[in-house]
Amino acid sequence: MKTATPSPQLMKLLKPYLFDVAEKQECENFNPPFPPLALVTKPNLTTGELAYYLNRRPQTLRGWACHSGTGPMVPKRIGGLLAWNTMEAKALAGVTV
Repeated sequence: MKTATPSPQLMKLLKPYLFDVAEKQECENFNPPFPPLALVTKPNLTTGELAYYLNRRPQTLRGWACHSGTGPMVPKRIGGLLAWNTMEAKALAGVTV
């Protein structure tokens, strides 16, 4: 049985979506910096953790903290550090509890 080969135009369109062996190996070895948000059980998140889960830069969250009411969440301040409520973060990210 003969298989059809894709045209050069089709291959050009598909190239960004095709992985070579090195890229596939890199994807398989990828370790995310934080566990999935659904598995997090601690009461508060750091600014870096919340930024990762919401796909925002940490500075954006610090802006929310400085200008209360501008963001969807307001953090607690514990010892001068920002603490973001995990349950609020899960609700904002659309993670079922």
